[in-house]
Amino acid sequence: MQVLDAPLVQDLEAKETTRIDLGSGGNRRRGFHGIDHLSLAGSRAVADLNKPPNLGPDQLIDHMRTRHVLEHIDGSVPLSREIHRICRAGALIEISGPDSSNAYALSDSMHVRSFGLLSMSHHVLPDKRHGMRRVPAFCTGIRSAIQRVRIEFHRQRRIGRQLAGAIVCWINMSPQNQESREGLLAHWFHSWQITYRMRAVHS
Repeated sequence: MQVLDAPLVQDLEAKETTRIDLGSGGNRRRGFHGIDHLSLAGSRAVADLNKPPNLGPDQLIDHMRTRHVLEHIDGSVPLSREIHRICRAGALIEISGPDSSNAYALSDSMHVRSFGLLSMSHHVLPDKRHGMRRVPAFCTGIRSAIQRVRIEFHRQRRIGRQLAGAIVCWINMSPQNQESREGLLAHWFHSWQITYRMRAVHS
């Protein structure tokens, strides 16, 4: 990782509370250090996320945010393992990416994956998963606790906007409703993105 900005170096050396916007592009979130694969306005460090990066010392980060980044990464597990390594116990991890029902995402040649309701459940503690369905925990060394999963939809521009809003509220009301939508209704209710809110766990 090539550090471009002094404030990030100061926080890393002082082991201060650090918040990272990974893959920030030119739209780094206020109060966060931006890391991207290009040197753009707002980026404070440059890293090739397709290679196992070294993003800093162990257990330093308090809040990690990455939005529409992992779908571009060939080796998402090494990157996810690195995110887990640098996050402190209890650190907030927010990951957003295109939902598997998003036809626009599937047609994007730069995407190597999309995400579903249980995509992150392979990397969490068995009793901290989302919903009723059970999936195997892979031996990745990543252990987190899922707090919330939210499915977001394209903005409605036609008649029926209020009805669509009510349906979205119902879908996100519970994990069971989300599972029903993904299993039975995804062909009719295409979503835009899915966001996972997790906490890092270190045993």
